[in-house]
Amino acid sequence: GKRAFAFQPADRWFSIWEAEYGLNMIKPNRKYKVPRAVLAQRLRIEWLNVARVRALCWECFKYDPEMENWDQTPVHHNESGSQNVSTLAVAGGNVPLVEGHTDTRKRWTANLVTFSHKERLREQGHPPYCELLFKADGDIILGRIQAHIRSRGYGSWVSVATSAKGSYRIDDVLNFLERHLPYSDRWRTIFGDDLASHKVSPVFNLCWSRKYILVIHGGGSTPVIQTCDTDLNQPVKHAYTAVETVQLLQQLRDGVAVPS
Repeated sequence: GKRAFAFQPADRWFSIWEAEYGLNMIKPNRKYKVPRAVLAQRLRIEWLNVARVRALCWECFKYDPEMENWDQTPVHHNESGSQNVSTLAVAGGNVPLVEGHTDTRKRWTANLVTFSHKERLREQGHPPYCELLFKADGDIILGRIQAHIRSRGYGSWVSVATSAKGSYRIDDVLNFLERHLPYSDRWRTIFGDDLASHKVSPVFNLCWSRKYILVIHGGGSTPVIQTCDTDLNQPVKHAYTAVETVQLLQQLRDGVAVPS
């Protein structure tokens, strides 16, 4: 017959509970790919190069060139197990991992693009072009994936490809640009990251032939300056992980011990 008094849940309750029981949210350590002084130098070089290109275009043609940026990002079979996600553990201890570890290392590659010109996006009525690259040999799997894309009703702005390594080599980069880069009547600037397959003459020449000036991001600068990294990849992976997690939970309900 006594009245029960429950705790009042609030924002600070969880942190107090962690402190009381010696727990915290543990994440792996992160660090810059290059020293900060080198990063600052490379950012300055790229900003100056872009400013020169824009100034030249304005001087000669009286317009500011549009910008596009493409970037390949890996997406793992169990992406929710591959991301830098916190897990509750005893402070100072190791984090146990129980899952299909190999599935967090198998991957396919999403080649995503950002545009600077919003009106162009509105006019074409679909997102910027993109390509999904899967690890496979031969044409059988590629044909199945292409048939699936067609069955979903996607337009030509989405393409799929396969490669033996599951990552972009020079031929794959050229095929991607050949397939998607339009012949422009105005000069545009296009950005790629510091990858060997991006920094070869055929890639520069193909871009130039379609009035695109290729600018390579300095090594280690992409988390700071590349629009795909700063504004696109994270929300895309967040949405993808949400869909994937629903599928993994359904597999568990269906009796799959280690879902993938």
